[in-house]
Amino acid sequence: MQTHFSFSPGRRALPFAVAAWAAAASVCALELSLGTHSAGAGSVVTMPVTVSGTPTNLSAVAFFVTNSPAWAIPAVIPAPSQPHVQCFVDDFGNGIHRVTAFVLGGSPIANGPLLLLNYSVPANAIPAVYPLILPAVLEPPFSANPEARTLAGNELISSTAQPGSILVLGARPLLIPIGRLANGAFVFRVESEVSTYSVFASTNLAAPIGEWENMGPPSPRGAGAYEFVDSHATNHAARFYLLKP
Repeated sequence: MQTHFSFSPGRRALPFAVAAWAAAASVCALELSLGTHSAGAGSVVTMPVTVSGTPTNLSAVAFFVTNSPAWAIPAVIPAPSQPHVQCFVDDFGNGIHRVTAFVLGGSPIANGPLLLLNYSVPANAIPAVYPLILPAVLEPPFSANPEARTLAGNELISSTAQPGSILVLGARPLLIPIGRLANGAFVFRVESEVSTYSVFASTNLAAPIGEWENMGPPSPRGAGAYEFVDSHATNHAARFYLLKP
């Protein structure tokens, strides 16, 4: 499904030659990434937007992103590592926002964090994963999403994007041990409002999280209940478990 947008003259103009973008030749390559972050209802979640593979003379990046229509327009600030970047966000309604970052001469935009999107999670947000999608933008004067330009020559940069998401957490999930089965496997029950947790296991409770084994998600049992069976428990005298989004 493709989403089309039209440019409204009432919204602020970009500080570069938008109308000429579609005709310029494509150069270099850029990837924009939003990532996935978690927050509780009624809180503020900060989404770093990063760029990679950028040319040495990147001057501007603009992209459309959609979220739940019930969410307010996000606040946007430059990443601390790029204080020379200016940015703003425009509201196109129905959860559609256009984010723009640019430099007016001087140092170009560098690889790494570009800007921070601060989303206010509604207090009544239902625990779930809320995707941040970069939809297709086909109507002039926008020829791509994201759309990026060089500092010298205003040339179009070939760009791709990795969408992100916000995981709104509910109450802390409960892990309820059931016990060992006849074959030695260990079973426990999970009660959670969110279904996007994975089970991690370790024989050392003090081990860094990166050293815990990802055992995969528990199996749904309905009504917010899940079950996990550790068939490898027979290989360990003791084992610890945790849930991680």
